[in-house]
Amino acid sequence: MAVVACSSTPTIAGPGAGSAPPGRAAGTPPASTTTAVATTSTTTLVAFPAATLTQGQWTPVGLAIRGKAALSATMIAAPGAPPTGVVRINGALTRPVLYAGTAEPGGSWPNQGAVPAALQGSLVAAFNSGFHTSSSGGGWFDHGRMAVPLVTGAASLVIRADGSATVGMWGRDASLAADVISVRQNLGLLVDAGVNFGNSGSWGAVLGRGTNTWRSGLGVDSSGNLLYASGPALSAATLAQVLIQAGAVRAMELDINPQWVAFSYYGGTGAGTNLLPAMHYPPSHWLTGTARDFVVIMAR
Repeated sequence: MAVVACSSTPTIAGPGAGSAPPGRAAGTPPASTTTAVATTSTTTLVAFPAATLTQGQWTPVGLAIRGKAALSATMIAAPGAPPTGVVRINGALTRPVLYAGTAEPGGSWPNQGAVPAALQGSLVAAFNSGFHTSSSGGGWFDHGRMAVPLVTGAASLVIRADGSATVGMWGRDASLAADVISVRQNLGLLVDAGVNFGNSGSWGAVLGRGTNTWRSGLGVDSSGNLLYASGPALSAATLAQVLIQAGAVRAMELDINPQWVAFSYYGGTGAGTNLLPAMHYPPSHWLTGTARDFVVIMAR
């Protein structure tokens, strides 16, 4: 697999322990898994040059795969909030992988702790997951085992065996079908059918109290692409509004507060860049080991 610098802009795609679920033996994954694998040697990954994000303008960042941007990023300002970083993740070119941390959710898992060096050439991005599993109001499932029981009605990132993913309400938009590889739940839906639910319910304890802090969220658009958003001085409602403006039809809140909100994208060599310079962890955080679970985006 070759990684080269891009001299011209490629085409940009449009906007352990654990219990087994019913009917599946403990420790037995589905026939197909989402364990991250490097792309074949016939796929050339092209690194875009560094770019400054402009409010309202989608800019390719990180890698191009088969001539198309794997990630496009912009800054979006909701009313009353500062500009917030948003990334559209091209679902046709990438596949998400749920990684367990070294401590959370506990136990031993196929993908855990850090993205290994052998896979870093195909690494597109990595970002924070949800709250501590003990306070997420939901469950954690991967490769046939539940670390924490899944909760009906909880907002859920659902990853399937074909590499596709969605965000939805567990029991309504998704259930534990045979092709579901991983599920990470956190609270209830922040956006549902394009409606902002950030002004209802509880969305986590803010350091120093108040409502505004670093927040992050993950949504899905009408084309099935994932949308990640994060930034400082956000309420749950303004985070939801940013995701709606980015095109999310459903979205969930991920982790909050300055230490825990982080998104890094990579150029095919293991060297990475943070979505926002003020993010607490460097891109190496996901490559050297972390106690908390997280989400990785790999090239297909």
